Amino acid sequence: MAELKTHSKKIPAFTLFESVVAIAIISVLIGIATIIYGNLVEAERPISFYQAKEEIDKYYFEMKRDKAFFSKNYDHENYNIEQKVYFYNGNKKIYLVEYTVTSQNKKWWNEKHLIANNQNAK
Repeated sequence: MAELKTHSKKIPAFTLFESVVAIAIISVLIGIATIIYGNLVEAERPISFYQAKEEIDKYYFEMKRDKAFFSKNYDHENYNIEQKVYFYNGNKKIYLVEYTVTSQNKKWWNEKHLIANNQNAK
């Protein structure tokens, strides 16, 4: 009969200390990920808020470029932007442009700009 020979190679095993360190590192990473995810979910300002601020910048630039100084309302899917144009303190040389962002009757943002009225600058 033939004899069966087994060759056993020793595989180095982790020590208890190495296992505890690995578990501690993994636990810390899971804790940090949970905190970050919780802050994202419970954020006060949704992404639409930042999109609205970008839209205001775009409308402001277009108004100055086109010299179309009049009030408008812009309706978007999640919010509304109201643009109001006034003379600043009754001075016809300066326009006051006010943007108000609202969503579901809640005011998100208000932004004001002063623009020189070159047509009445004399």
